[in-house]
Amino acid sequence: ESRYRHGSFRNFPQGCAGAFDRFAGFEHLALIGLTSHLSTADDPESDFVQAQRRRFERIVLSGRARGLGLRSNNISNSAGTAIHEDLHFEMVRCGIMLYGGLPNPEFISPVGLKPVMHFRARVLQLRVLEDRTPVSYGRTHYTEGNRRIAVISAGYGDGIPRRLSNRGFVLIRGKRVPVVGTICMNLTLCDVTDIQQVKVGDEVVMLGSQGNSRITGDEMAKWAETISYEIFCSIGQMNQKEYRE
Repeated sequence: ESRYRHGSFRNFPQGCAGAFDRFAGFEHLALIGLTSHLSTADDPESDFVQAQRRRFERIVLSGRARGLGLRSNNISNSAGTAIHEDLHFEMVRCGIMLYGGLPNPEFISPVGLKPVMHFRARVLQLRVLEDRTPVSYGRTHYTEGNRRIAVISAGYGDGIPRRLSNRGFVLIRGKRVPVVGTICMNLTLCDVTDIQQVKVGDEVVMLGSQGNSRITGDEMAKWAETISYEIFCSIGQMNQKEYRE
């Protein structure tokens, strides 16, 4: 049984040196490594990354000087792993790279990444709308000429960013078609006028590949003015029950 009661960690002296000294007093606790996180690793011009590295190195050396093993230290996220070899230490923590995504849409990865996450829906209904017909909530889109509109079985309640309204795309029969109107909770509308063979029940790819075409998380992120991690987390969280079943 430890000589220290639960909650003793709250009273560490300020600074890592004091924390290390207190850790040394725990008979049944081995400190095998330290972890921190890079805030600007996706910016190759940032000097702050190297400042973080120097601080982290000093802390690791300070702990080792006090007899702590610290043999498994890590600070690199995906961006740090990809472009900052001097920050690998003993371990790295790839996150978004495991999805095949980029830390931000403008990031240039030195390694090839293959997207592995997908999200599919179905065509529920097809409607032919006349010229100047408003589409969806808020009338944010009006048809130009007679248009064939597909109603898709997914919306922001399924993790699709509402920000993709009137600016995103989906894949139907291997072709990109634009999202039109405001994305609804469980529905999205797309203009399929140029794909006459579309029918109810057709697969719709909102994230992933269909035939030779692909929509990546990085593209969706660019359309939605965010990062692909938010896309992956949103879709994943909203559909985890389905995956468990």
